[in-house]
Amino acid sequence: MRGRTGEFSFAPTHGGDVVFRGGLSEPMRVLGSDMSDLEDAGPIERYHLNMSGTYDFVITKDGFSYVREMERRGEAMERLEDDTLSYLRSGSFRSNHREAYRLWSEAEELLRGDDSQQQLTTIGHKLREAAQTFATELVEYYGPEASPNPADTVNRVRAVVSQHKDDLGEKLAATLEALVHLWGTVNDLIQRQEHGHQKANEPLSHEDVRRAVFLLAIVMYEIDRALAFTRPPPVLGG
Repeated sequence: MRGRTGEFSFAPTHGGDVVFRGGLSEPMRVLGSDMSDLEDAGPIERYHLNMSGTYDFVITKDGFSYVREMERRGEAMERLEDDTLSYLRSGSFRSNHREAYRLWSEAEELLRGDDSQQQLTTIGHKLREAAQTFATELVEYYGPEASPNPADTVNRVRAVVSQHKDDLGEKLAATLEALVHLWGTVNDLIQRQEHGHQKANEPLSHEDVRRAVFLLAIVMYEIDRALAFTRPPPVLGG
Protein backbone atom coordinates (compact mmCIF):
# COMPACT_ATOMS: atom_id res chain seq x y z
CA MET A 1 0.00 0.00 0.00
CA ARG A 2 3.02 2.31 0.38
CA GLY A 3 4.15 4.73 -2.31
CA ARG A 4 0.76 5.38 -3.81
CA THR A 5 0.20 8.81 -5.38
CA GLY A 6 -1.22 11.40 -3.01
CA GLU A 7 -0.50 9.42 0.14
CA PHE A 8 0.04 11.19 3.46
CA SER A 9 -0.35 10.53 7.16
CA PHE A 10 -2.28 12.22 9.95
CA ALA A 11 -1.37 12.25 13.63
CA PRO A 12 -3.57 13.54 16.47
CA THR A 13 -1.24 14.83 19.20
CA HIS A 14 -1.53 16.75 22.46
CA GLY A 15 0.40 19.61 20.86
CA GLY A 16 -1.98 19.82 17.90
CA ASP A 17 -2.99 17.63 14.96
CA VAL A 18 -0.52 17.37 12.07
CA VAL A 19 -0.17 15.80 8.64
CA PHE A 20 3.21 14.58 7.41
CA ARG A 21 4.88 12.81 4.49
CA GLY A 22 3.10 13.33 1.16
CA GLY A 23 5.89 15.56 -0.10
CA LEU A 24 5.90 17.83 2.96
CA SER A 25 9.36 18.87 4.15
CA GLU A 26 8.04 19.09 7.73
CA PRO A 27 4.79 18.30 9.56
CA MET A 28 1.95 20.75 8.92
CA ARG A 29 -0.59 21.64 11.60
CA VAL A 30 -4.23 20.93 10.76
CA LEU A 31 -7.56 20.52 12.53
CA GLY A 32 -8.78 16.98 13.04
CA SER A 33 -12.34 18.15 12.37
CA ASP A 34 -11.25 19.43 8.96
CA MET A 35 -9.77 16.05 8.14
CA SER A 36 -13.05 14.38 9.07
CA ASP A 37 -15.01 16.84 6.92
CA LEU A 38 -12.72 16.22 3.93
CA GLU A 39 -13.05 12.47 4.40
CA ASP A 40 -16.85 12.73 4.52
CA ALA A 41 -16.91 14.97 1.44
CA GLY A 42 -14.75 12.60 -0.59
CA PRO A 43 -11.46 14.40 -1.49
CA ILE A 44 -9.46 12.13 0.85
CA GLU A 45 -9.87 8.54 1.93
CA ARG A 46 -8.53 6.83 5.07
CA TYR A 47 -7.11 3.41 4.36
CA HIS A 48 -4.93 2.40 7.30
CA LEU A 49 -4.71 2.85 11.08
CA ASN A 50 -1.16 2.38 12.36
CA MET A 51 -0.23 0.86 15.70
CA SER A 52 1.23 4.25 16.70
CA GLY A 53 -2.23 5.81 16.46
CA THR A 54 -1.58 7.65 13.20
CA TYR A 55 -3.77 7.33 10.11
CA ASP A 56 -2.75 6.92 6.48
CA PHE A 57 -4.80 8.79 3.90
CA VAL A 58 -4.78 9.00 0.14
CA ILE A 59 -6.10 11.81 -2.04
CA THR A 60 -8.95 10.45 -4.16
CA LYS A 61 -9.75 11.10 -7.81
CA ASP A 62 -12.29 13.72 -6.71
CA GLY A 63 -9.59 15.30 -4.55
CA PHE A 64 -7.18 15.64 -7.45
CA SER A 65 -9.98 17.05 -9.64
CA TYR A 66 -10.72 19.64 -6.95
CA VAL A 67 -7.04 20.63 -6.73
CA ARG A 68 -6.84 21.06 -10.51
CA GLU A 69 -10.00 23.19 -10.47
CA MET A 70 -8.59 25.41 -7.73
CA GLU A 71 -5.34 25.79 -9.67
CA ARG A 72 -7.31 26.72 -12.79
CA ARG A 73 -9.30 29.35 -10.87
CA GLY A 74 -6.11 30.67 -9.34
CA GLU A 75 -4.54 31.08 -12.76
CA ALA A 76 -7.68 32.85 -14.01
CA MET A 77 -7.55 35.28 -11.06
CA GLU A 78 -3.87 35.92 -11.72
CA ARG A 79 -4.68 36.78 -15.34
CA LEU A 80 -7.46 39.12 -14.20
CA GLU A 81 -5.09 40.85 -11.80
CA ASP A 82 -2.39 41.09 -14.48
CA ASP A 83 -4.85 42.61 -16.98
CA THR A 84 -6.07 45.15 -14.44
CA LEU A 85 -2.59 46.19 -13.38
CA SER A 86 -1.45 46.39 -17.02
CA TYR A 87 -4.34 48.75 -17.78
CA LEU A 88 -3.56 51.00 -14.82
CA ARG A 89 0.07 51.11 -15.86
CA SER A 90 -0.80 51.87 -19.48
CA GLY A 91 0.08 55.24 -20.94
CA SER A 92 -3.58 56.19 -21.33
CA PHE A 93 -4.63 55.68 -17.70
CA ARG A 94 -1.42 57.09 -16.29
CA SER A 95 -1.78 60.20 -18.44
CA ASN A 96 -5.44 60.74 -17.60
CA HIS A 97 -5.04 60.01 -13.89
CA ARG A 98 -1.39 60.76 -13.26
CA GLU A 99 -1.61 61.67 -9.57
CA ALA A 100 -4.18 58.98 -8.67
CA TYR A 101 -1.99 56.39 -10.34
CA ARG A 102 1.13 57.62 -8.54
CA LEU A 103 -0.52 57.36 -5.13
CA TRP A 104 -2.06 53.96 -5.84
CA SER A 105 1.24 52.68 -7.26
CA GLU A 106 3.11 53.75 -4.12
CA ALA A 107 0.57 51.89 -1.98
CA GLU A 108 0.92 48.79 -4.14
CA GLU A 109 4.71 48.96 -3.90
CA LEU A 110 4.53 49.17 -0.11
CA LEU A 111 2.18 46.17 -0.12
CA ARG A 112 4.82 44.09 -1.87
CA GLY A 113 7.60 45.21 0.46
CA ASP A 114 9.12 43.03 3.14
CA ASP A 115 7.79 45.31 5.91
CA SER A 116 4.22 45.69 4.57
CA GLN A 117 2.75 44.59 7.92
CA GLN A 118 4.37 47.67 9.50
CA GLN A 119 3.09 49.92 6.70
CA LEU A 120 -0.65 49.28 7.01
CA THR A 121 -1.55 52.84 8.03
CA THR A 122 0.70 54.39 5.37
CA ILE A 123 -0.80 52.18 2.67
CA GLY A 124 -4.30 53.11 3.82
CA HIS A 125 -3.41 56.82 3.72
CA LYS A 126 -2.08 56.57 0.16
CA LEU A 127 -5.14 54.61 -0.97
CA ARG A 128 -7.45 57.24 0.52
CA GLU A 129 -5.57 59.99 -1.30
CA ALA A 130 -5.61 57.97 -4.52
CA ALA A 131 -9.38 57.48 -4.27
CA GLN A 132 -9.99 61.17 -3.57
CA THR A 133 -7.70 62.23 -6.40
CA PHE A 134 -9.34 59.87 -8.88
CA ALA A 135 -12.80 61.22 -7.98
CA THR A 136 -11.55 64.80 -8.22
CA GLU A 137 -10.04 64.18 -11.66
CA LEU A 138 -13.36 62.80 -12.90
CA VAL A 139 -15.35 65.73 -11.48
CA GLU A 140 -12.93 68.32 -12.86
CA TYR A 141 -13.09 66.84 -16.35
CA TYR A 142 -16.77 65.93 -16.66
CA GLY A 143 -18.06 68.87 -14.63
CA PRO A 144 -21.21 67.49 -12.98
CA GLU A 145 -22.90 69.19 -10.03
CA ALA A 146 -21.11 67.44 -7.22
CA SER A 147 -20.09 67.81 -3.61
CA PRO A 148 -17.13 70.22 -3.28
CA ASN A 149 -15.69 68.08 -0.49
CA PRO A 150 -12.83 65.94 -1.88
CA ALA A 151 -13.41 63.39 0.88
CA ASP A 152 -16.98 62.77 -0.33
CA THR A 153 -15.70 60.42 -3.01
CA VAL A 154 -18.80 58.20 -3.24
CA ASN A 155 -21.18 61.03 -4.09
CA ARG A 156 -18.64 62.68 -6.39
CA VAL A 157 -18.17 59.50 -8.43
CA ARG A 158 -21.93 58.90 -8.39
CA ALA A 159 -22.48 62.40 -9.80
CA VAL A 160 -20.24 61.62 -12.77
CA VAL A 161 -21.93 58.27 -13.42
CA SER A 162 -25.42 59.79 -13.13
CA GLN A 163 -24.46 62.50 -15.58
CA HIS A 164 -23.78 59.86 -18.24
CA LYS A 165 -26.56 57.36 -17.60
CA ASP A 166 -28.32 58.11 -20.89
CA ASP A 167 -25.08 57.88 -22.86
CA LEU A 168 -23.97 54.67 -21.20
CA GLY A 169 -27.10 52.67 -21.85
CA GLU A 170 -29.23 50.84 -19.31
CA LYS A 171 -26.99 47.81 -18.70
CA LEU A 172 -23.70 49.67 -18.47
CA ALA A 173 -25.25 52.38 -16.32
CA ALA A 174 -26.57 49.73 -13.93
CA THR A 175 -23.13 48.14 -13.81
CA LEU A 176 -21.49 51.45 -12.99
CA GLU A 177 -24.09 52.17 -10.31
CA ALA A 178 -23.15 48.84 -8.73
CA LEU A 179 -19.52 49.88 -8.97
CA VAL A 180 -20.36 53.07 -7.06
CA HIS A 181 -21.67 50.87 -4.23
CA LEU A 182 -18.48 48.81 -4.43
CA TRP A 183 -16.51 52.07 -4.38
CA GLY A 184 -18.23 52.91 -1.09
CA THR A 185 -17.33 49.50 0.34
CA VAL A 186 -13.71 49.91 -0.73
CA ASN A 187 -13.62 53.35 0.89
CA ASP A 188 -14.88 51.85 4.16
CA LEU A 189 -12.12 49.24 3.98
CA ILE A 190 -9.53 51.93 3.25
CA GLN A 191 -10.73 54.05 6.19
CA ARG A 192 -10.47 51.05 8.51
CA GLN A 193 -6.99 50.36 7.22
CA GLU A 194 -5.78 53.95 7.38
CA HIS A 195 -6.81 54.42 10.97
CA GLY A 196 -5.52 51.02 12.01
CA HIS A 197 -8.84 49.87 13.45
CA GLN A 198 -8.22 46.50 15.03
CA LYS A 199 -11.18 45.00 16.79
CA ALA A 200 -10.25 42.29 19.24
CA ASN A 201 -11.97 39.64 17.14
CA GLU A 202 -11.09 41.12 13.74
CA PRO A 203 -7.42 42.18 13.52
CA LEU A 204 -6.24 44.02 10.44
CA SER A 205 -4.26 41.64 8.24
CA HIS A 206 -2.06 41.63 5.17
CA GLU A 207 -5.06 40.20 3.29
CA ASP A 208 -7.11 43.29 4.20
CA VAL A 209 -4.37 45.44 2.69
CA ARG A 210 -4.12 43.35 -0.47
CA ARG A 211 -7.89 43.40 -0.92
CA ALA A 212 -8.11 47.19 -0.54
CA VAL A 213 -5.29 47.79 -3.03
CA PHE A 214 -6.71 45.37 -5.60
CA LEU A 215 -10.36 46.43 -5.27
CA LEU A 216 -9.48 50.10 -5.66
CA ALA A 217 -7.59 49.17 -8.83
CA ILE A 218 -10.60 47.20 -10.12
CA VAL A 219 -13.06 50.03 -9.50
CA MET A 220 -10.84 52.70 -11.08
CA TYR A 221 -10.21 50.36 -14.00
CA GLU A 222 -13.91 49.68 -14.68
CA ILE A 223 -15.09 53.27 -14.21
CA ASP A 224 -12.35 54.72 -16.39
CA ARG A 225 -12.90 52.18 -19.16
CA ALA A 226 -16.67 52.62 -19.18
CA LEU A 227 -16.52 56.41 -19.32
CA ALA A 228 -13.74 56.40 -21.89
CA PHE A 229 -15.83 54.07 -24.06
CA THR A 230 -18.60 56.64 -24.46
CA ARG A 231 -16.51 59.80 -24.31
CA PRO A 232 -12.75 59.24 -24.46
CA PRO A 233 -11.25 61.82 -22.09
CA PRO A 234 -8.16 63.80 -23.01
CA VAL A 235 -5.10 63.99 -20.81
CA LEU A 236 -6.11 65.32 -17.40
CA GLY A 237 -3.93 67.76 -15.55
CA GLY A 238 -2.38 69.33 -18.61
